[in-house]
Amino acid sequence: MSRATVEVDLNSRDAHGLTPVRCDKASAPLHVGQIVTAVEREDEVQARAYVAEIDARSGYAFLHIDTNSMTDLGDPSFEVQANCGVNRAVASVRNTAAASSSASGRARASMYFNV
Repeated sequence: MSRATVEVDLNSRDAHGLTPVRCDKASAPLHVGQIVTAVEREDEVQARAYVAEIDARSGYAFLHIDTNSMTDLGDPSFEVQANCGVNRAVASVRNTAAASSSASGRARASMYFNV
């Protein structure tokens, strides 16, 4: 199963603990609720991540990174591991209504990985 890949900086977090990424750094268009593969090339690791927010005005998406799924970049078992629990993760999404989306252009959802 192929999914969007996004380059991230694991040291960068916002006040809510989410990792900001430029939408144009993704391999495919992003949308709130999407499960993506977050890649940190500096540390050569990858992890499953959830698109929690998108700020269309700034062009940033905000990811919740599942650190429990983190593996070395290129690990052949990652794709199988990354697909485990996806339905439970998506089912755990709450607050999918946009938080003042008309005023800020920012859509937000929150969730917890449950693997």
